[in-house]
Amino acid sequence: MKQVGARAPLAAVIFDLDDTLHDDTVAYTRAAERVAEDVARRHGIDAGALQSAYIAEVQRFWGNLSSEQLTESIGDVRTSMWRAALRAVGIDDLGLGERCAAEYNRFRKDELKLWPGVLDLLSA
Repeated sequence: MKQVGARAPLAAVIFDLDDTLHDDTVAYTRAAERVAEDVARRHGIDAGALQSAYIAEVQRFWGNLSSEQLTESIGDVRTSMWRAALRAVGIDDLGLGERCAAEYNRFRKDELKLWPGVLDLLSA
């Protein structure tokens, strides 16, 4: 006989990755900084201005996120954000926007650092 109020054992626990398991703010801002510094060296622009423009695009996207946007590829979204950031500093180069997004993804992976204790928590 089933007990009243008894619960089935948990099959899974879901964690939000960004800022729950790691400091996403540091990861994305540092990755954006690295991309901006590389573009600045190659194109003679202000790296800080490009990084700021990209971060503004990121904040605008996440601040106005709609259900329709959830169907878009994050890769395509990042490319669009880099293209807009580049235009904001006077560079209109579709290919460079794609390269910036690819480099950003690579650099972001390098910057991901789990919070202390996360691996123990997930193992438990």
